[in-house]
Parts: sequence; C-alpha cells; structure tokens
Amino acid sequence: MSTTLRIYRDTEAGTASFRMNGNQITLDLATGAITSLRRSGSPEFIGAPCALVDLAWPVHLDYDPLRMHPCAKYHSVAPKIATDHGSVSITWRGMALNIDIPKDKIPQGEIKVVVTLSPNEDGQSIDLRCTVKNGTDNPVRQILFPNLEGLSPVSGEAEARFTTSLFHSNPYEEQTSTPRSRERFYGENRTVAGQFFSPAGFFPANGADRAMGGRWFDFGSLKAGVSLYRQAWGWGPENKYWMGSNDTYWVKLNHKNRTMRIASMQYLNLGKGETYDSGIYVLTPHLGGWVNGIEPYRAWVKKNQKRVVPVPQCMKEWMGFRTIWMGSGYPKDEEDANWTYLDFPALAKDIADVGLSGMNLWGSTYTGFPMTKECFYPEYGGFDGFVAGVKKAAELGVEVYPLVSMVQIWYAEAQKRGLQVDASWAETIKAVPVFRAPYMKSWSSHNMGNLDVDWWREAVMQSLRFWRDEAHCPSIAWDQYVLPAANDALHDLINEYRTETQAMYPNAHFSAESTFYMESDIDNCDSQWTWLWWQEGVTDFRPYLYAVETERPNMNVDSSPLYAKYIFMDNLMMNAYPSKPGLMNGSAMIADYPEFAATLKRLSALRKTFLPFFTDGKNIGECAMTKNGKGSRAGFYTLDGAVLGFAVLDENTRTTTLTLDITEFSDATRFVLDIFDETGELLESHPVTAKTTVTLKGEPTELFVMRFTPAGKRA
Repeated sequence: MSTTLRIYRDTEAGTASFRMNGNQITLDLATGAITSLRRSGSPEFIGAPCALVDLAWPVHLDYDPLRMHPCAKYHSVAPKIATDHGSVSITWRGMALNIDIPKDKIPQGEIKVVVTLSPNEDGQSIDLRCTVKNGTDNPVRQILFPNLEGLSPVSGEAEARFTTSLFHSNPYEEQTSTPRSRERFYGENRTVAGQFFSPAGFFPANGADRAMGGRWFDFGSLKAGVSLYRQAWGWGPENKYWMGSNDTYWVKLNHKNRTMRIASMQYLNLGKGETYDSGIYVLTPHLGGWVNGIEPYRAWVKKNQKRVVPVPQCMKEWMGFRTIWMGSGYPKDEEDANWTYLDFPALAKDIADVGLSGMNLWGSTYTGFPMTKECFYPEYGGFDGFVAGVKKAAELGVEVYPLVSMVQIWYAEAQKRGLQVDASWAETIKAVPVFRAPYMKSWSSHNMGNLDVDWWREAVMQSLRFWRDEAHCPSIAWDQYVLPAANDALHDLINEYRTETQAMYPNAHFSAESTFYMESDIDNCDSQWTWLWWQEGVTDFRPYLYAVETERPNMNVDSSPLYAKYIFMDNLMMNAYPSKPGLMNGSAMIADYPEFAATLKRLSALRKTFLPFFTDGKNIGECAMTKNGKGSRAGFYTLDGAVLGFAVLDENTRTTTLTLDITEFSDATRFVLDIFDETGELLESHPVTAKTTVTLKGEPTELFVMRFTPAGKRA
C-alpha cells in the first residue's frame, strides 16, 4: 500500500482528483462531494454528487427541518481538501444549509466536520471516517455518515441490487412511484420515505423494514458495485446497550435523477464542545458481483470471531432436522398433545426416511430451575419413556435434542422466588388470541433482564448437565438467545457448557433462537432455530454463509417442495415442521405430505453426492452469472477449481438460459459440464469454456445441477 498520493486540482473544472488503492476519485472543490468514482475497467459508480455527510441541526421551532449538507443551496462554504501520508481530508468549517434561514437566526459558533479517505491495507478498499465538532449552542441531532448519495445503477435499473447478508432487493422496483403506491400516507410510503434496514441480527430493530444480519451491504449488479461495512464489533459503538441495532441504514431513490442514496443514520444530541467520531467504514468498489466486495468484511468477521469449540462436522453435513411441537403445555387436557415420548420411534423413522438428521422438541417438558426427572410429563410417558424414546431414535440415526427455555422464569417458579410476572407466552389453540392471551397464567413469565445472577446461572448449568448426563441429550437448542444489556453473561455461560461437553461428546452441537446479536451468536452457535421462512424474491442468506462460515442459519418449511429446494441449494439448515390444517407447527408427519417427502429424499441424495461443495466449498450465490437470470433462481459453489451450480425453474417456466463467466473462480480455461436432474440422473455432458451459456428445460419448479470439472489449466 503506497503512502504517496497527489491531488490534481483543475481550477477551471472546479475539481480535485486522486487515485487511491486503484480507485480514481474526483471531488468538487466547491462542495467536497465526490463527483466520480471508478476502478480500472469499471463503470461509473457515481451518477450525481455524493456529499458523504449530512447533519440535522434543528433551530427550534420555525427551523426544525434545518440541515447542514455540503451541496445544500444556502450559505455555501467551500471545504479545505488536503492530503497527508496517503490520506485525503475534506474539512468544512460550517456547511451549507438546506433552508435560507436569516443570518441573525443562525446560531453563533462553528461546526467543524472532517471526512477522511484513507487507503485500506487490503489494497482495494477505502477507509472512510468522519468527525463532527460542535462549537455552537445548538445541538446536532442526527448524522448521516457515510452518506452515499448519487449512486448509479451500473447495469441499468432492472439489474440493480441492494444486497445484505440476509436479503437482496431491487430498490428501484420497490420504491418506484405508481398511482397505486402513491395512495398510501406519504410519511410511511417507501416511494417517498425510502426504506430502513437494521444490521444487528436476524430481526429488524428500531422499526426497520428488514434485518441485514450484519454491518455490511453491497449496491450494484453482477457487473460491478460498491460494498460497505463498519469496523465495529459487539456492543456499541454509539450505544453500549445495543449490538449494531442502532446502525440503521436508509435507502432512498432520488426520483429526479434516478440515483440511489444509502446512508448510515445515527441519532444523537451532540452539544457544544462535544465531538462525534464515526470510526472507520470500509468502502470497496469492485468489478463483478457482491462476492468481490464482501472479502474485506469476511476478513473482519474472521478477525473478531472467538469460538471456543469448532463447528462439529455433523453440523456441516446435515441437510437439516425437523421440529415437533409436542403440545401447548397443558398435558392434563387429553386433546392438547400432538405427540408423546412413545411416538419418538415412529417420528424418527419418518425423519430418517427423508434424509434429515435431528428431531428438535418444543413443549416436551415443564422448565424447572433446575431441571429434574419430575419435569417430564407423566401423560407423555414420563422420564423413563423419554429416555427410551431418545435411545430408540438414536438407533434409527436421528438425534433428539430439546429447545430449552430458561430466559423466562415461568409463573409457578416466579411465584416461589418472588419475581414479577411481566409477559404471557401462552400458545394454545384453545385461547383467544391463540398466542399470548393475557388472561392465561401458567405460561406467563418473568423475563430475566439481568443474567448476572448466581442462582440463575447455577440452575441453568445444572439443568444443561441434567439434559446431557441423565436425559441423554448433550445437544441443546436455546430459546431466545437474548443477551442482557452490554453484558456477555449468557455468551460466557454457553461457552462454559460447550467447552465442558465437547470433551465428552465431540459432535454435540448448540443452536439458538437468534435475535439481535449476530456478532455473539457466531461464537456459540453451530446452527439456529429462528422464526425464518422463505420470502419469495427477497430471502438470500448466501452472503452471510460466505462471510461467517460457522453458524448455519435455519430456514423453516412446512410442506412446500419449492421452498425446500431453495433452502437446499443455498445450504441453509432446513427445519421441516409440517402441520395439520388448523393446528400448530410440527403437528404432522412428513409422510403426510407425499410430494414434500419425495422431494426431501431426492435432495438428501443430491447433498450426499455433492457433499464436499456444501461442507468445504465457497457459496458464491449468483456471482458466477453475468446478469440476472430470467425464469429461474440459480446459485453456485466453488471448490478446488471446480464449480457446482443449482438452478430451480420458476413456477410458470419450462426453460431458462444462464449466462456464466467462471473465469475468476477457477484456474482452468476449459471444463466438462455435467447437467443432472433432481433425481441425480445425468442429462448431458460436454466441454465448455469459462464463459458459456447454459440452457435448462424441464417442468416448472424443477431443480437442475450443473457441475463444471476443470479440464485444462491456464498457461
């Protein structure tokens, strides 16, 4: 990484240009905004001036909407642009305002804003940092930084993608203004207000539209794009009681110039004499799809992971598990139980027959503090019946493991300990409403907001050891992996149990109902049990799987063969929980849905055939393609120079053509392409080059496998 950098100023054009880590950048001398950003061979990433920073500076009351913005219309202030040791700084002493406020109304003093662009040590990326020092009596209430406005749809609006760890979308399509979309209240209409996304974990926080699953995103296409992530990990940085959920991103279409704005949004109350420091955001312009922009973030994740137990091999190999919901917690009601412990052998056979490996139990016992044999319902067969069922399932190749619920102290236990009951979790079809009926007591609870409590930690460890040593269930799924504010007590407790158990049961695994704390989950979890189901056209966890490589998120499927194929091809941990109509999840046998069961059998056989790609390959999503596919959903893996692809035809499609370029994913120039159908039958085999097209023909929703085996190395 060179530290020599020169700024070329063109006073006639009013620009300052420089090259940083292979990126050519042009700034507007009058405003400091980026007017051009390119890499060698890339299209232009900036379609309108990118101002990088935007401040809310309300002067109550007439001037509440007052903002400071480099490109605003009034009271303009040109910045100072300078270079030092390879970095470029843009310094504003005061900044243009968006309202023509009279000078005598402008608070006295200076707001100094410095944005620094520095070459990242990876040789490709740019580190962005912003400091804001308030020298006025008026507080700064919001900072948008990085404020990446004016982003160009590099391959046209139809090909544009906003990609996060958990989803991709086309904001041009989602925010297009139509007569229908304009009927909604403008303040909540995404065509006017834009969209908000939170990076904390698997559920949106602070009213955001969707969760991002991590502090990374990419905007672009399969041709080129820009990635951004924040170099922050764990609690904070702005709010020590949150883990990234305050880092909301705003995505907004400019309907006039058709560019996109993506800004990190921080609320604050920056008073006189105080300074805000954003820390470092890493911007990575790149050619190709998101996989070429996520590498710096992937390295950041690896640097910060602190696992005490490696992911068991079985968790890499499993296609998935199924969940049974044994009942709703009222076993004295003879109509309450879907299953008893005596049903475990039949359920295990049903699971093994389709190639799944685990049976997760919901509602199998009462949660005691600590757990004892008396917590097992006699109506279901008692403790001895439970253990016998677990052992019989193991003989059939199916591991039984419970969902343990210990963040809640249920009503009877809470009463004993004098704890306030503050939440109802009753979930029975005999209640109105079915979930959390406020008048029901037995499954109301005290939620443990503080886990630094000796009796709780001791009871939890004793209970986990009971499940392991007496109930023969060393693997655990944890209900609500919710950490107390700014505290790692639960994280540390699970680490203690896992370290202790791994020496006894090397294949014991830990999953959890992940919530807002991905950056803790990945240290503990091998997989998840989270309320996630396939959302057509949006769900895409492949960037997460590429970057994290430890915790495999689950994806729930009731009985849809199509969604099972999507889950399979993405290497998500499949949770099958087929239901009887009108009853709770997991209340039916898989065999009750013959088409679904047959699909799972075929997918299981395919996974075994191509297992090394799933366990050891890299999941590059659709990045082997040069443009979005029409009529199908496709994804690819790389392993030792070979490439494996899957494609599923859309529900009303019988043919699709994929345009591919796998040059950067293999050292080979020539390949043998084998195409299989979802039964594993070889349909065709022929030589191809790294740049090729593949046409697939079949029935709607049919799955195809494409294997590219290297046949010739590059010279």
